[in-house]
Amino acid sequence: MSSKENIMPLSEKRENESFKHTNKPLSKPGLKETKISNTKLHIQEEKSTPTGTVRKQVSVEEEEDVLVYIPEKPRRSPSPHSMESLLEYPANKINIHHRKEANLLRFEPPSTDKTSTQSRIEALQKELNKAIKEKEALASKLQAARKELKQKTQQAQEIDHKMEQVTQIKARIASNKQEIVESQSVYDELMDILENANEKGLEFDKTLSGYNDQVNELLNELSLTNYRIQEFKESHCKAE
Repeated sequence: MSSKENIMPLSEKRENESFKHTNKPLSKPGLKETKISNTKLHIQEEKSTPTGTVRKQVSVEEEEDVLVYIPEKPRRSPSPHSMESLLEYPANKINIHHRKEANLLRFEPPSTDKTSTQSRIEALQKELNKAIKEKEALASKLQAARKELKQKTQQAQEIDHKMEQVTQIKARIASNKQEIVESQSVYDELMDILENANEKGLEFDKTLSGYNDQVNELLNELSLTNYRIQEFKESHCKAE
């Protein structure tokens, strides 16, 4: 699409618009309907560059913004009586409507200098290359971050596994301590029984030694009695 096909003279455009408005019925009796339009200018241009084809479009658009009603005939000058009544009318109830004028300075077409266009294209190309480099740098950073995250995840899993092992070992240690406490209590009971048995054994030894002494005394008395009986027998035999 060429730039000439999309560009229409502003005066011709306004005549077409005014023709459209004259065919419309008036919305208010005694008033003429007018519309103020904002014009937008777009330019299209194609140029081949080493990196590709750059296209710039030129077109003219109009947007309807304001609807204004203007009397078909000028009103008469107010009479003195109406001026007096207007002066007596409350000021807070008086509304003054101002017509908006189109700012034609903003409709000035932009410059189509080839040098500025080429410099703009080069600037855009530099920005594009910079954006591509930044994207590649971000992609490499993202890949490194994913790799680091994977390593951190593996380390976290290993730490969790070690923590589970430590928890199991702590549970075993607590169980062994409980068994040691129970075994210590049993050992203490056995030691008490053994001490009691030793005490009873000592008492039994004392009693047994007492019995042995008594038996020895009785044996001595028996030997003495046998000796006396033997002497008595010998003396009786000599007497016969």
